[in-house]
Amino acid sequence: MALVLTRSLDQSIIINDNIRIRLVLDIGNQYRIAIDAPQSVKINREEVLTEEELESVERNIKGDTVS
Repeated sequence: MALVLTRSLDQSIIINDNIRIRLVLDIGNQYRIAIDAPQSVKINREEVLTEEELESVERNIKGDTVS
């Protein structure tokens, strides 16, 4: 289940004490976000991932392991 939050411009969400996500620009129906994270954290847009990568992401989110 996803946590859904409402944020105003320049407000942040902190994840795991080392990732900050900020809403930095609102242009009609488009939003710009800024993500501050250590270089070791891999950040991708979902639409550029392969089907196999997306399946792996879903398993990781759910906490499933590969047998």
